[in-house]
Amino acid sequence: MAEERNAQDADRNSDLTETSAINSTRKSYDSCQDMSSLIENPELGLSSVSFQKKKKEYPIMKRILLCFSAIENGQKILNTNTSEGQLRSVHGIRFLSLTWVILGHTYISSMNMIGNRIDVLKEIDSVPFQVLLQAPFAVDSFFLLGGFLLAYLFLKEADKKSGKISWLFFYIHRLWRITPAYMVVVFFYIFVFKYVGSGPFWDDNHCDDARTSWWKYLLYINNFIPINKMCIGWSWYLANDMQFYLISPLFLYPLWRWPRVGFSILALTLISTWTATGVLSYKYDLIPMFVGATHAKDFNAYAEKMWNSFDLIYDKPYCRIAPYIIGIILGFILNRINKRKNFMNWWQQTLGWTVAAFCSLSVVFGLYHVQMDRLTAAFYNALCRSSFSIGLAWIIFVCETGHGSFYCQNLIMESSDSTQPYYILCLPCSSNSYSWLLLCVPKCNPFH
Repeated sequence: MAEERNAQDADRNSDLTETSAINSTRKSYDSCQDMSSLIENPELGLSSVSFQKKKKEYPIMKRILLCFSAIENGQKILNTNTSEGQLRSVHGIRFLSLTWVILGHTYISSMNMIGNRIDVLKEIDSVPFQVLLQAPFAVDSFFLLGGFLLAYLFLKEADKKSGKISWLFFYIHRLWRITPAYMVVVFFYIFVFKYVGSGPFWDDNHCDDARTSWWKYLLYINNFIPINKMCIGWSWYLANDMQFYLISPLFLYPLWRWPRVGFSILALTLISTWTATGVLSYKYDLIPMFVGATHAKDFNAYAEKMWNSFDLIYDKPYCRIAPYIIGIILGFILNRINKRKNFMNWWQQTLGWTVAAFCSLSVVFGLYHVQMDRLTAAFYNALCRSSFSIGLAWIIFVCETGHGSFYCQNLIMESSDSTQPYYILCLPCSSNSYSWLLLCVPKCNPFH
């Protein structure tokens, strides 16, 4: 009897040991799955688990040296692998917006070197060239995408962690990602760029003021520098984007914790930015950017008036935050929909596409041969960027909810086939759009 009891106890202990081992293995597997999901971040399509594992096996010095490896970086830059649940529509819109920005800056830079400027203005006085003249709207695409991605990913993280967010890491991570590369370009522009070229059109002194005000670029307040003293003219975008990010918790946390309060704050911010832009535009009789350029009798006077618009409303955060707010609202809506697909009928989709097309296309093509009075220009300046962003937000919405059909599959990279030529071209450019903005825009001036 005693021997039978001992045998039964041994079997029980064996079963308990096996059960605990299975549970331990399951916990370890779940832990690995959680870490994998954090590293991959499927919403952004970052499948870098293998790279992370390799880095952990390398000594610290080798990991540092690999940061400068053309092979390692080339594999990551040209990687077109995507994951299920990725926000694929973002890549297509980001690529097209980047192309639009570079095209616009290329033509703007060339205008300073063209001798027959009047003839050129006559040639671009056409409807298709409105796409070129209204290229500044591409910047609003980036503001919209910035607010959308931030809100969408923040709300997912807040739901997962019950609102326990490390706000210190929230800011440090952003600064660490953006600032080093930005500062390299800033100091290159201030101290080296003047020696890159020479000639009668080479302005080698326009960055002299920045030698004493470089800290404004480091603090991301350079959008308050007058345009005639701004060393890096396009850097106002980075300053605005960082300023929006710094105040984003005032929108994001109330939106997650108290949605009605959050939406009230967002609505109040939209009304405030519309009012501020309209009042400034009316008070100083400001014109929309590049409107009426082809019919200006005195081009120098027109240019001075346009740069006044740039200094007073174009690069100021309180006049440019509307697309960012619309992006946050879009991120909240898609987060709450929770990946529901195909829930709109045909007439709802038709109405949505009609409104979206009118909102976006009217501000791009609607100013052809239009002369605005002071009040009309004020209303246009106040609402045009919000109107364009609403149309773009609709495209993202329908693509991510399965309503995009042919448009999203062929233009916004909704297809999951990463071997398509569009994917091979657009995905690397989209993933590295920040570097493209830093490097391609400054190259326009020395090229011309």
